[in-house]
Amino acid sequence: MAPSTRRNKRRSSSSEDPGLAGPQQKKLKCRRSRWGATPSLIVTFPHSAKEHFMGPDAGATPSLTVTCPGSAEEHPARSHSMEYSPAKSRRGRSQKDKLNLTEPDAGTTPSLTVTFPCSAEEYPAGSHSTGCPPAKARRGRPPRNKKKASVILTIPPSAEETITEPDAGATPSLLVPFPNSAEEQPTRSDAMESLPTNPPRSKPPRNKQKADQQYNSCSVDTRPKSWGMPEVWAETRPELCEALPYFKTRQGSTYHLDGIIRGKLLDLDLGQRTYMDDECIVTRCGGGMGENELGETVQARDVDVRHGSITCYQNTKDSRIPLQVIIGSNNLDCPSQIPYRYCVMGLFHITDIWAEKSNGKIVMMIRLEKVDLYSKSWWAAKNSKLLPGAGTITPAKAIRRACASCGIISPTVFKTGWICLQQTCPAFWTMNGIPIDYLEACYNEAFIKERTAFNGFEAPFMTTPKPLDPAVALPVIPHKVTPSSALLGDLTAPFSGHALSDDQHLGEQITCRNGKHGLWRIHVYGFAEDVVAFHFHANEAINAKFGGADSILNALQAQDIGLERRPLRRAVVQGTYSAHFSKNFGLPYDYIVSHEDNSTPFHTAPTQIREVLRRVTWAAQHIVGEQDTNPFNEVLAVGYFEGGKMGFHDDGETTLGPTVTSLSLGCPALISWRMKLKYYSGFVNRTRDRYDPSIPILPGCFRFEKRIELNAMAGTMTPIELTQKAKELLKGCPLSPPVVLKMKLRHGDIMGMHGVDLQKYYEHEVIPTPGDLRFALTCRHIKPDMVPDDLRSNGDIDLDEAHPYDGDMDLYEDFKKEQVATRGKAGRR
Repeated sequence: MAPSTRRNKRRSSSSEDPGLAGPQQKKLKCRRSRWGATPSLIVTFPHSAKEHFMGPDAGATPSLTVTCPGSAEEHPARSHSMEYSPAKSRRGRSQKDKLNLTEPDAGTTPSLTVTFPCSAEEYPAGSHSTGCPPAKARRGRPPRNKKKASVILTIPPSAEETITEPDAGATPSLLVPFPNSAEEQPTRSDAMESLPTNPPRSKPPRNKQKADQQYNSCSVDTRPKSWGMPEVWAETRPELCEALPYFKTRQGSTYHLDGIIRGKLLDLDLGQRTYMDDECIVTRCGGGMGENELGETVQARDVDVRHGSITCYQNTKDSRIPLQVIIGSNNLDCPSQIPYRYCVMGLFHITDIWAEKSNGKIVMMIRLEKVDLYSKSWWAAKNSKLLPGAGTITPAKAIRRACASCGIISPTVFKTGWICLQQTCPAFWTMNGIPIDYLEACYNEAFIKERTAFNGFEAPFMTTPKPLDPAVALPVIPHKVTPSSALLGDLTAPFSGHALSDDQHLGEQITCRNGKHGLWRIHVYGFAEDVVAFHFHANEAINAKFGGADSILNALQAQDIGLERRPLRRAVVQGTYSAHFSKNFGLPYDYIVSHEDNSTPFHTAPTQIREVLRRVTWAAQHIVGEQDTNPFNEVLAVGYFEGGKMGFHDDGETTLGPTVTSLSLGCPALISWRMKLKYYSGFVNRTRDRYDPSIPILPGCFRFEKRIELNAMAGTMTPIELTQKAKELLKGCPLSPPVVLKMKLRHGDIMGMHGVDLQKYYEHEVIPTPGDLRFALTCRHIKPDMVPDDLRSNGDIDLDEAHPYDGDMDLYEDFKKEQVATRGKAGRR
């Protein structure tokens, strides 16, 4: 074919394709071939956030690919490729480029790609999409559109497309293919017979927050609409977690309870080799993600098969218990559009668990299969049919074989062939004895399509939340406050003696001494020198006195002191609120939620808050001494509701003093301490990538003597050799350190911690009794120099030093008099 001439170009005016007029668009002409075929042409103008289409830069050589498929009779004997050659610009006229057509060998099928890179200064103010008329072109010159364009276009040869400018700042990516004839379009059934792999995805965003924004900003979802609608859905994460009994995780993707997976969320997954169809899902168990040197989110570290959540997946599979799967609107694997932010898919069971490598790191994968195979899934594509063999159990399964090294039988997961996918096997991730450097993201068709009858147990929860009955929706629930006297087994008679203790010190390094002050029973647990935790046990008489725990609890329920659920400061999921109610008094204190802007000064706080300060100040000074106790200038009131708790954490912020004291109100709670993992094991993280000899060896750590022996070797070994030796000597070290101290906190009890090292080396969690109401009022000393000058006066308070709290010694005197009187009556009898 001869090259295009200028005369031919004049014949093709802008009226034939007005959508291409303008100095910022290239004229791409496509004529119907003389053989009658309707070519399928895709022209892509990719651009980044700082690039748009203005024509190539000086010296740039774009590459073009054109594909013109047709039937065997319609396809020309020869195909053509195009070579781009920029024309020299002339004064007063825009540059015109030429596409030179050359004739390659007969029978080849050309493909053409167009890339027009631009400089950052040429970035457009707006973007373009098809639909509205552009600026009119003048004879001999292209139209003068003032706004610069960022365009990705595909132009049908016979249709007239126009271009309009939407909102400024948008950077669209458009792909409009030429339609083929009806005979050339593949049918859905044909597509389903092909290998069930998802289309390749583009480069993942750098983090989940940016990914959420990028996905939500995309106005075009090319996937078909779903066949049905979900039975249960939610638009926010807190709504989802609070309404469903099987998913209470506000940040992660997996919710497990008692070692069993209850719910799994499939939202944006930046891992490799994920898959989803109407009945089968392949996804990661989670964990190990991080940023590489480019800031991209990738698999950054190995996932240990002994990790707690991984063992929960294995327990769920072995126990034959189904789990609920929830899909988020950011999921890219779903075969249809997702109608709401979070949608419950239904019950699935785990058929296979295996390890593989992604980005050179070990990742754990699971295959999930729908429990109900006889009904069509709501997320199936609209107008689709049931998959071939759906509703029936496939007799043929993927080929399974035993590994020659470990002897474990496993299926053929990948199309490339059978691979041992046991993480602990020497032959893991090798084929014919050769390590695998790269594996195509292509699963074995038989492995994906096999269907297995579920013969497990019924789910221990309802799929849909139980609807509220308006008549009983808001019952009056008693708080069931149980005093310490309940330990004696007599709840009817008042008890004024010292309470019994349920505390347990399980670590050998923990010392215990007990005593009393008035009617208070006191236990002090020593972790090290000047590092202690203490427990003041109250009784019914102390709580019932005016200003005691009973009156404080009643006031917290009768008055509005500002308890609210507040947004988390560093939430992975936007819009996530804390699982408890809180209100801060005195100096501002920032922990997982911020109280900087809503902390109430002490001089306007309720009377009960000042009474709490009086009591906990007395308790702290009684243990630590008045000289070593910094005055408390902050009180954090926390209210727990059903199922609420605080997981393991520490109060070791640099802005705090060494003493933290808390008053418990309402139902009992269990507080537990354990050593932090790196001090317990000597490894810097859970994956044990490196043993650090500089980590202090504390009494009670794992294999204390072996740690000392390892540190002695540090000067004679390389870090890699030392880590390998540590793995041998410290084999069997648990991933979760054991609890060394437990306290049962009851209504009116005071708990305290003193010593910076207690927060540095140990962590604690608080779990209230399920179903009952509990408040905790925790007092701290915040360093005034860490607080803005205008807020420092918030912590000023006068505790009435003339009448300090003395531990209710008058109650003790009355108790002693009553005992004397009782003994006197007994003697006279």
